[in-house]
Amino acid sequence: MKRVLILEDNKKATLLVAKILKELEGDLEIVTATNCAEAKQQLLGDDFRLFVVDILLDGNNPNDATGLDFVQFLRSFKKYEYTPVVITTSVAEMKDHAYDNLDCYKYLEKPYDCDRAKSVLKKALDMPLQYDDNQFFHMKCDGIVRAVRYHDIVTVHYRDRKITVQMTNGILTAYYKSLTEVYRDLPKTIFVRCSKDVIVNKKFVEYANGREGKVYLVKPYQPVAIGSTYKRRVIEELGNG
Repeated sequence: MKRVLILEDNKKATLLVAKILKELEGDLEIVTATNCAEAKQQLLGDDFRLFVVDILLDGNNPNDATGLDFVQFLRSFKKYEYTPVVITTSVAEMKDHAYDNLDCYKYLEKPYDCDRAKSVLKKALDMPLQYDDNQFFHMKCDGIVRAVRYHDIVTVHYRDRKITVQMTNGILTAYYKSLTEVYRDLPKTIFVRCSKDVIVNKKFVEYANGREGKVYLVKPYQPVAIGSTYKRRVIEELGNG
């Protein structure tokens, strides 16, 4: 049974998120906490599959960000290094910090849009339990075989008969593989092909917009175009949330 921890000081918000989660998977075990101390105590029990964390836990303090303190504490555990964390906030600076430094998966703004919340939470629940540090993509660059962790790959582009891998810490290029060959070697639970020229890591997707024909990635990465023959599959996998 999957376990989910909701860290939220607002009872109505907690009940709404719990209701949406139960509609998605009826056999979930949902654990709630109203402050960081309670949430940290819950980590001593069985493992969690997903965390939904309100950043602002003190309504009387506009500068409060104790939810981020909990996420930082959470990431110190090896088993929770890649567990999906959905944050709730409307403060852009805090959202960016959560993405850039704490590896959070998605965010939900209050008041919740139920359709978006359902889409985001479903994708978070469906993510692999964790990224395996021993899972690598191997590519030959300038005669040297480089091993790149799946987790560090943002996008893979094909242009001018050249493969370009955009990573969180740099770029690698290679000339000897087609994008089809690359996609065949990548796990479909983590990556999705958006066009004949681009593959993206689902972890870095903000949302997909079918009408615009674009997949928006978390900052600072640029949107990528969706190919017409790939649109249906991309929207099915990534949704509009």
